[in-house]
Amino acid sequence: MGDFDVLRLISAFSMLLRLVFGLLLVQAAFGYVVRNYNYGMDSEERPLPEARFRSLHEAQFVKDRMMSVIGEILKQRRLQQRSAEK
Repeated sequence: MGDFDVLRLISAFSMLLRLVFGLLLVQAAFGYVVRNYNYGMDSEERPLPEARFRSLHEAQFVKDRMMSVIGEILKQRRLQQRSAEK
C-alpha cells in the first residue's frame, strides 16, 4: 500500500511538472511568433528599438511633468507660508 501511494505522488508531481513546462513552452512560442508580445501597454505594433525609444521619451515626458507639478506645489506652499507669517 505504501509503495503505491509514493508512486501515485511521483506520477502526480511529474504530471504537474509537464504541465508547467508545457505552458512555459507555449508562452515562449507565442512570444516568438507574435511581434512585441507582452511589451508595452498599447496595442500599436512597433519594432522593439523604436518601442524602447518611444517609451524612453514617454518616461522622460512623465518625469518632466511630475517635476513641474511638484515645483508648482512647492511654490504654492511657500506662498501660503509667507502669507501666514504676515
